[in-house]
Amino acid sequence: MATRDGVIESMMCVMPQCSTDDHGVTLVCRDFAAAGVDNVSEIFFTWMKWGQNCTGWWLAPGEYNFARIEERLHAIIAGNPNARIIMRIKMNVPNWWLARYPEELSVNEHGVRSPQPAMSSERWLNDACAMLTDVVKYFEQSPLAKHIIGYHPAGGGSSEWFWWNYEKGLQDYSPANTAVFRSWLKNKYGTDAALQRAWRNPTVTLADATVPSVARRNASEDGIFRDVLSTQDLTDYRLFMSDVTSAAIARAVRAVRAGLSTRKLVGVFYGYAHYLAGNTGQRLDNLGFQGLHTVLSDPELDFLCAPTVYDRRRGGQEGDYIVAPTASLQLHNKLYWDEADIRTHLAESNETYGCTSPDETSAVLWRTFGHSLTKGCYLWWFLLAGNASFHTERIMNDISTMARLDRELIDRSRRSLADIAVFSDELSMHYLNSKQPMLRNYSRNAFTELARLGAPSDCYILDDITHPQLPHYKLYIFLNAFYMTPERRQAIHDRLARDGATALWFYAPGYLGPDGNDCQGMTKLTGFSFTRQEISQDAGVEWLDAAGGWPGDSLRQRQHCPALAPAFAVNDSAATPLARLTGSGAIVAASKEQAWGRSVYCLMPPSAEFLRALCDQLAIHVYCRSNDVFQINERFVMLHSRDDAQKSITLPKPQGWRNLINNSIHPPAASISFPLPYGETALFELLPTENTQP
Repeated sequence: MATRDGVIESMMCVMPQCSTDDHGVTLVCRDFAAAGVDNVSEIFFTWMKWGQNCTGWWLAPGEYNFARIEERLHAIIAGNPNARIIMRIKMNVPNWWLARYPEELSVNEHGVRSPQPAMSSERWLNDACAMLTDVVKYFEQSPLAKHIIGYHPAGGGSSEWFWWNYEKGLQDYSPANTAVFRSWLKNKYGTDAALQRAWRNPTVTLADATVPSVARRNASEDGIFRDVLSTQDLTDYRLFMSDVTSAAIARAVRAVRAGLSTRKLVGVFYGYAHYLAGNTGQRLDNLGFQGLHTVLSDPELDFLCAPTVYDRRRGGQEGDYIVAPTASLQLHNKLYWDEADIRTHLAESNETYGCTSPDETSAVLWRTFGHSLTKGCYLWWFLLAGNASFHTERIMNDISTMARLDRELIDRSRRSLADIAVFSDELSMHYLNSKQPMLRNYSRNAFTELARLGAPSDCYILDDITHPQLPHYKLYIFLNAFYMTPERRQAIHDRLARDGATALWFYAPGYLGPDGNDCQGMTKLTGFSFTRQEISQDAGVEWLDAAGGWPGDSLRQRQHCPALAPAFAVNDSAATPLARLTGSGAIVAASKEQAWGRSVYCLMPPSAEFLRALCDQLAIHVYCRSNDVFQINERFVMLHSRDDAQKSITLPKPQGWRNLINNSIHPPAASISFPLPYGETALFELLPTENTQP
């Protein structure tokens, strides 16, 4: 939690529409101040002219029109004299810089230059970081410093550290980027001989190595997988892109710190890999977004942020976080802000994910607040679709109630109740063909299912399996642990043995490794023997009754396996079959006891129903069985309805509860039942015994 002088503070925040003028900023800040929201995030542009945004103030190297920034800051304070401001400072370079250094621009596969410098441009990074330090130092020494609580350095496309022009073709074939890539290779390999061995290319040298061709970057040697042994050049380039991005973030954070004389919040957008895997428009192999472990390890970084998911934010949907592994952030003592750029029913836009009625808007806003309470994260309301998009009495009354509750409940425990740890692996993603949409089944879509499981889970990046403060769990779910070294495999087994836990492996655990693509790696990791096969078209699945009707009774309707290449079948007489393909009879889910605990394998993508059935087998408490969106921690419960059916929440023991939306208090009960129409949100506080009398 964020504190000021040791006192925990509410960090609910507002951000005005990006193109508004100073007066518009004042009006928004006044609106939200009346609702009890004092934190304000504002963007200070260095290049783009967008309406009446705050731009045009970086005049030359070391020369700035600080008066323009001061005008915008004073406009915020005019609307809220108690404003506490997070300054998002763009790291784009102005036109005078672009004219001076055109060779620093990236070049995509079509030979088209980007509008801004390459992420790997040292000249850009040096100049942008010098600007950051100058700006921070100036305002930290000004009377406005008392209003500024943090800084948000914003590099790359959309402020989010995307490589510029990623959406228009593969990056980056500029001579400047090639030179930096060669330098990175020299640092990694040291000699031509070492590079030649790794790349299996007897003629390549550190002096003439190039960015892999478009054809090679688009290819796939083994279904959705790359051939580990013959594509090290491709893996190296993906690793290089992520290293460049995470290093640029670290430089930007330190540039801000260099201008500070006291501790203030510093953070960035990052951590999208688990959301973008399988997204064919925003390809991971073109983004440099797989360095989360490195970014989280930086002690100078305080927070990450990202927008609410765009693909499922309507009423009745999950509306969860783009940065899925929030437990990893908490493990590394990082804060998280959900940028809630909600398209209300008043929004000046026609996006398909926008709300269409006042009721849907209200329910979506309460779901957003519910996520922040149950996940122990923060949120800022971003009026991206227009300042008027929140300007109604009902919306602002909702915001006012949430802001009051956020202050009132600020010291309540957000301790996780999860018996389930979920691991998603960024390293394994380097060895996949990013053009394959089915990858979403084992990443983005998996979190959709977890949100409807009805039992809490904590999500981590796989690097954190060795973290000494990782809590104990009964069930460890490995969504995409495809690439394994002996050291990673041993670390996983050690952690499972520590807890006597069950491991649930999906699809191709351990299939990739330093020795190549091999089912033997899967056996070493999971304990099952496998055979490789292909499923050329969607196949039927029959769930079996392995033990007293489990799991078959729970999964009769889950009779589908998507086409997969490669696919795998358990071929192990010592394993207990759980599911088979209806045509071939191949075993595609199984269970087996190992020295370190129980091993469960499933070829099919995660489903809430299968996970719930496994929880029942492992005596993991399931709070809700209706497939609604459900989140819970020690003090807060959120349920967002998928249909009009009666809702029921079962607690492990009787407990009193308070409805945070209507403020009603209810006596202790082990079961909470209530009506909740489709797309509506319920949000409860679980009460200590002494606070349960109506």
